[in-house]
Amino acid sequence: MIPKIASNYGVTGTSSVTSQKQLQSLQDVSQKSSLPQADLMAAPLSKDNGVAGAIQDLIKIMSLLASTTKKPASDQGVKVPAKAPAKVPVPASGVANKTVNKTDSSQQKARLDKTLNAISMDPEGARLLEAAKAKGYTIEVGDPAAAAGGALDKGSVSCNHCKAAMDAGRKINGVTLLDEKKIVINPDAPDFEKTVVHELVHAASEDDGNSKQEEGIADVVGYRVANRITGKAQPGDAQSIYTKKMANYKELNGTNSIRNTLAELGINAGV
Repeated sequence: MIPKIASNYGVTGTSSVTSQKQLQSLQDVSQKSSLPQADLMAAPLSKDNGVAGAIQDLIKIMSLLASTTKKPASDQGVKVPAKAPAKVPVPASGVANKTVNKTDSSQQKARLDKTLNAISMDPEGARLLEAAKAKGYTIEVGDPAAAAGGALDKGSVSCNHCKAAMDAGRKINGVTLLDEKKIVINPDAPDFEKTVVHELVHAASEDDGNSKQEEGIADVVGYRVANRITGKAQPGDAQSIYTKKMANYKELNGTNSIRNTLAELGINAGV
């Protein structure tokens, strides 16, 4: 770049001492300043090759430097590394702020709605569903154990058998909370449709409490209706289903009026 500057002063291969000093002065300014070389070269230089001309040129260049504000690196065409994103603390479990999946909730509700619709078109299922609705029951998917625990905390006697089930380590697939007029179904219940019908039996017969007999019959009726609406085979005959279910509820009374209640609805207990 220096030969181009020097040419403005008429400098050739045999330059004068004065011209050499002019060049040196300009070179020092160029190296020590932050002014781009292109801007320096564009400065209007004097045609005077003497010291006076060099001084005039230096004054012009210094004035140009003073009026030039140093630009940020990003404005000078320099690529500035992107700021690294802040690290999000990850819990020991390895999952960072996992949110609730709303899609799962929607799918669970859709499954329940589909099941209730199918039940409403079954002769016995429709009667049970209407009886539960007439008593003001709502049906939802959720955690039956948590719902039962909440009922127990409130002193509800309608779910004493729930406590016994939890104490025994039995999984609760569904629960009918008589005091709260609510049925809660576990979305992961292995026999989802049967579980819904089973709980509808409890809701329809709320006036006489619960019993081993009612638990057994609720499963018999539940599997029977589920078989019709899903085509799934029952896990045995009615008597074996009844006996197996009753064995899980030793804390309950033996019988109540469940047979009469179902008969009034036009439903055969089946055992």
